[in-house]
Amino acid sequence: LRSAWNRATNTQLWSRGFTGRNPIQLSDTHEHANFHLLIILNESLRKKGMQIYGGQRQNTPYMQSLKDSGQIILFSRAYANATSTYLSLPSILTGINPVQETELTLTYPNLFEYAKAAKQHTYYISSHKLSWGRMSVFIKTPALEKYWAYEESGAALSNDLGINDLLTLEEWKKHIRETIQNGDTADHQTTAGMIHFNTTHYPYNVEPQFSLYSGTSRDSYDNTIYKTDTLVREIFRQLTESGIIDRTIVIFASDHGEAFGEHECVAHFYCQYLETVQVPLWIYVPKSLQNTLDMQQLRETAALNVSNVDLIPTIVGLYGMDSSSEISSLKKRFLGSDLFRTVKPDRPVMITTSNEMMR
Repeated sequence: LRSAWNRATNTQLWSRGFTGRNPIQLSDTHEHANFHLLIILNESLRKKGMQIYGGQRQNTPYMQSLKDSGQIILFSRAYANATSTYLSLPSILTGINPVQETELTLTYPNLFEYAKAAKQHTYYISSHKLSWGRMSVFIKTPALEKYWAYEESGAALSNDLGINDLLTLEEWKKHIRETIQNGDTADHQTTAGMIHFNTTHYPYNVEPQFSLYSGTSRDSYDNTIYKTDTLVREIFRQLTESGIIDRTIVIFASDHGEAFGEHECVAHFYCQYLETVQVPLWIYVPKSLQNTLDMQQLRETAALNVSNVDLIPTIVGLYGMDSSSEISSLKKRFLGSDLFRTVKPDRPVMITTSNEMMR
C-alpha cells in the first residue's frame, strides 16, 4: 500500500520522517574496543519455519551447522519491537523502544556513535532504499565513516525496498578487504558495522540456484530464507579470509516477521501475532573472547524473553562503557537489558505498530 501510494502520487508516505534528529554527543573518553562487531540485519524474517528453530525444511543448513557445532547462541524467544522497518530499524540502532517518546529516538546516540566512542571504524551497508521517510537522515551521522545503500549503488530495484542482496554482499566484502586487508583501519584498530539485507521481503524473488520450493508464496519465502543462509555462509567465509573471524562478534537479527494468512494477516503491517513479532536472533562469540565475557549468563538469557532493544545495551556493555557517567545517564531510559547480564524472566516486551513518526 505504501509503495502503491508513493508511485501514484510521486510522494513519500511518512515524508516528515527523521528531519529533526539531533543526537546527544558522547564526550567521555573510552578504551579502544578489542573486537570487531558485525550486525547482520534481515528484513521481514520470521522465526517460524526456519530450520534452526525446528522447521521441517532445510532452509538454513549453514546456520544449522553453526548451531550444531555450538558456535552460536540461539535465542528461542526473541521479539521485534515494531512490525515495520520504519520503526524497528531506529529502535535497533538506538535501543529506544518505539513506544517511548519520539524525542528519545531523535536524540539518543545510535550504534555508530557508540562505536566511534569506542574508537572503531564504522560502516552501514544496505540493500534498502532509504530515502523514504528520510531514513538515510537518521542513519547518516558524522560518526559513520562508510554509508552505502540503494541510492549509492546505481543498481536496479529487485523489490519495492531495494536491490539484490548479492550486490550488497559484494560491496561489504570489498569494504572489508579494503579496510582490514589493506590496513585502512590502522588508526581505528577494529570495526563496527551493519549489513542490512532485504531478500526476505515481498515479493520473495530469488535466483534459480536458491529456488528449492515452488507453488505458493510461502514456498518462495522459504527460498529467500535459503538464500539468506547462503549470504551468512559467505560473510563467515570473508571474515575468515580477512583474518578477523577470531576477533569478530556477529549478531544475526531481523526487524520483524511476516504472516501468510495466519490470524487473517498477510505481510506484517498492523499485525501483532507471533508470525510478525517473533524473530530469529543469534550471537556468535569467538573462542578468543569467551573468557572475557559471561557466556553462561548469555546461554541462560537465550531461553528468556528478549527483544531488539536489548542489542544496544548489550553492545554498550561489550564496549565496557557502563562505568561512564554519561552512559549511565543514558541507560536510565533504556527498556532493554545487556544480554550478558541477569535479565528479569518476567519482564514485559513492548511492541507497537505505529507512533508519532508515522503520522
